[in-house]
Amino acid sequence: MHQYDKVLSYIDFFSTAGEEVGTLVHKPPDFPYVNYSPEMNSFIHEVYETDLMDTEYLPYLESHLPRDVNLADYIENADLRLLRAILTYYVRQERFQEGL
Repeated sequence: MHQYDKVLSYIDFFSTAGEEVGTLVHKPPDFPYVNYSPEMNSFIHEVYETDLMDTEYLPYLESHLPRDVNLADYIENADLRLLRAILTYYVRQERFQEGL
């Protein structure tokens, strides 16, 4: 089995789920947070199990893309290095921007 097969198996899920991979939960007095679907949580786990995570993603993105761009606009034409940086950005930065 190729190391990315499990990650790639989520293509159908994301194709049909769109942005509906979690629900925003408001429970006072806590801050709102996103409760992700089991599929989304499983996808994140599978990403961490591969070599797709890029520890140098922020410097790479800063040196290769204009500031304040929509990273999703670059996915279709990105090479593997840029794809890894973008994926890592979305996975890691979610801690700082709930629901990213």
